[in-house]
Amino acid sequence: MPDFVYASFPNGAADVYALSSCGGTACPNECPGSEPLDPCSQCMVETCDDELNGCLANAACITLYNCLDGCGDLDLTCQQGCYQDHGAGVPKLELLLQCTQTNCDDC
Repeated sequence: MPDFVYASFPNGAADVYALSSCGGTACPNECPGSEPLDPCSQCMVETCDDELNGCLANAACITLYNCLDGCGDLDLTCQQGCYQDHGAGVPKLELLLQCTQTNCDDC
Protein backbone atom coordinates (compact mmCIF):
# COMPACT_ATOMS: atom_id res chain seq x y z
CA MET A 1 0.00 0.00 0.00
CA PRO A 2 1.41 3.42 -0.89
CA ASP A 3 2.81 5.40 2.03
CA PHE A 4 0.50 8.37 1.32
CA VAL A 5 -2.51 6.20 2.16
CA TYR A 6 -1.20 5.73 5.70
CA ALA A 7 -0.78 9.49 6.03
CA SER A 8 -4.36 10.01 4.87
CA PHE A 9 -5.72 7.54 7.43
CA PRO A 10 -3.21 7.72 10.31
CA ASN A 11 -5.25 5.72 12.82
CA GLY A 12 -5.87 2.75 10.57
CA ALA A 13 -2.46 1.40 9.57
CA ALA A 14 -2.34 -1.28 12.27
CA ASP A 15 -5.87 -2.34 11.32
CA VAL A 16 -4.82 -2.77 7.68
CA TYR A 17 -1.95 -5.03 8.72
CA ALA A 18 -4.24 -7.07 10.98
CA LEU A 19 -6.81 -7.44 8.21
CA SER A 20 -4.16 -8.48 5.70
CA SER A 21 -2.82 -11.06 8.14
CA CYS A 22 -6.30 -12.42 8.74
CA GLY A 23 -6.91 -12.70 5.00
CA GLY A 24 -3.54 -14.35 4.42
CA THR A 25 -4.23 -16.87 7.16
CA ALA A 26 -7.94 -17.61 6.80
CA CYS A 27 -8.53 -17.17 3.07
CA PRO A 28 -5.29 -16.80 1.10
CA ASN A 29 -6.87 -17.82 -2.22
CA GLU A 30 -9.78 -15.41 -1.85
CA CYS A 31 -7.57 -12.61 -0.50
CA PRO A 32 -4.66 -12.28 -2.96
CA GLY A 33 -1.84 -10.09 -1.75
CA SER A 34 -2.64 -10.79 1.89
CA GLU A 35 0.02 -12.47 3.98
CA PRO A 36 0.10 -13.75 7.54
CA LEU A 37 2.26 -11.60 9.80
CA ASP A 38 5.40 -12.94 11.42
CA PRO A 39 5.23 -13.13 15.25
CA CYS A 40 7.06 -9.82 15.74
CA SER A 41 4.79 -7.92 13.36
CA GLN A 42 1.71 -9.55 14.87
CA CYS A 43 2.77 -8.40 18.34
CA MET A 44 3.52 -4.93 16.97
CA VAL A 45 0.02 -4.69 15.48
CA GLU A 46 -1.67 -5.96 18.64
CA THR A 47 0.45 -4.24 21.29
CA CYS A 48 2.07 -1.19 19.68
CA ASP A 49 -0.72 -0.08 17.37
CA ASP A 50 -0.53 3.59 18.36
CA GLU A 51 3.23 3.69 17.79
CA LEU A 52 2.90 1.74 14.51
CA ASN A 53 0.18 4.09 13.28
CA GLY A 54 2.33 7.08 14.28
CA CYS A 55 5.30 5.82 12.30
CA LEU A 56 3.38 4.75 9.21
CA ALA A 57 1.54 8.07 9.06
CA ASN A 58 4.85 9.95 9.13
CA ALA A 59 6.63 9.91 5.75
CA ALA A 60 10.08 10.34 7.30
CA CYS A 61 9.53 7.48 9.74
CA ILE A 62 8.31 4.96 7.17
CA THR A 63 11.11 5.98 4.79
CA LEU A 64 13.67 5.50 7.57
CA TYR A 65 12.12 2.14 8.51
CA ASN A 66 12.23 0.95 4.89
CA CYS A 67 15.80 2.18 4.48
CA LEU A 68 16.96 0.35 7.61
CA ASP A 69 15.09 -2.76 6.49
CA GLY A 70 17.24 -2.77 3.36
CA CYS A 71 20.47 -2.78 5.40
CA GLY A 72 22.09 -5.92 6.72
CA ASP A 73 22.00 -6.50 10.48
CA LEU A 74 25.64 -5.55 10.86
CA ASP A 75 25.90 -3.03 8.01
CA LEU A 76 26.51 -0.02 10.21
CA THR A 77 27.55 2.16 7.27
CA CYS A 78 24.19 1.59 5.58
CA GLN A 79 22.30 2.12 8.83
CA GLN A 80 24.15 5.36 9.56
CA GLY A 81 23.36 6.57 6.05
CA CYS A 82 19.67 5.90 6.66
CA TYR A 83 19.73 7.92 9.88
CA GLN A 84 21.56 10.78 8.16
CA ASP A 85 19.22 10.81 5.16
CA HIS A 86 15.95 10.35 7.07
CA GLY A 87 16.70 11.78 10.52
CA ALA A 88 13.31 13.44 10.84
CA GLY A 89 11.78 9.99 11.25
CA VAL A 90 13.91 9.00 14.24
CA PRO A 91 11.57 10.16 17.05
CA LYS A 92 8.56 8.21 15.74
CA LEU A 93 10.64 5.13 14.93
CA GLU A 94 12.25 5.20 18.38
CA LEU A 95 8.79 5.12 20.00
CA LEU A 96 7.84 2.10 17.90
CA LEU A 97 11.10 0.27 18.63
CA GLN A 98 10.87 0.99 22.36
CA CYS A 99 7.36 -0.44 22.43
CA THR A 100 8.35 -3.61 20.57
CA GLN A 101 11.45 -4.13 22.71
CA THR A 102 9.35 -3.80 25.86
CA ASN A 103 6.34 -5.84 24.78
CA CYS A 104 7.29 -8.21 21.97
CA ASP A 105 9.62 -11.08 22.77
CA ASP A 106 9.78 -12.21 19.12
CA CYS A 107 11.28 -8.95 17.88
